[in-house]
Amino acid sequence: MIRKGKSAAGAAKAEARRQQQKAEWQQAEQTNEMNLQLAAQAEKITALQAQVAQLRAENEQAILREIAREDEVRDLKNEVARLRRLVPPEERGEVVETETVQPVEPEPTDVAAAPEAVQALCAQFNIYVVGGSQTWQKRVAAVCPALKVIGSQKNFDAQQLQYADLLVLNTNFVSHACINKAKEAAPRTTRVRFLSQNQLSALYALITETFSLSL
Repeated sequence: MIRKGKSAAGAAKAEARRQQQKAEWQQAEQTNEMNLQLAAQAEKITALQAQVAQLRAENEQAILREIAREDEVRDLKNEVARLRRLVPPEERGEVVETETVQPVEPEPTDVAAAPEAVQALCAQFNIYVVGGSQTWQKRVAAVCPALKVIGSQKNFDAQQLQYADLLVLNTNFVSHACINKAKEAAPRTTRVRFLSQNQLSALYALITETFSLSL
């Protein structure tokens, strides 16, 4: 009976050792497989890093080439401008702009004071008038003193328009240079309207229509 008990105990210990060894082998295989997977991922990461470095280098080269092209284009433009300055305007086929004023227009007939609604708008908003003959400008200033009248020559002070709410450009008796300067000097929020006639009633209607949605 004793021998049978010892044999059974020895068999159990042997079986336990086998199970332990089997578990260790399985653990070793899992560890080895995990190490292989990590090594494969490391290789992929290394390859991706190399691709990123290559793309970064190519991008930097592209930026440098673009900068070089921009410098070349700028140099060419400057050279063209320099050469154009050497050629008289007449030979370039350009019209030399002058600040000459057209003949004096007929006296306006609507010289009554501006309507109260128009005067109220001129008092509430910064409204500037550019262009038109001196006679017409004097009439505008007389009938509505709150209107800010600027001349028809391009040598006016552009700072006057920095707070303009409405810019009325009378295209009669005015140079293109004056019109362009006024449009560039006014803020982007300024409403710009064009007037091509000298009747004060047309000016009143333009002002009223411009601010009708704001009232």
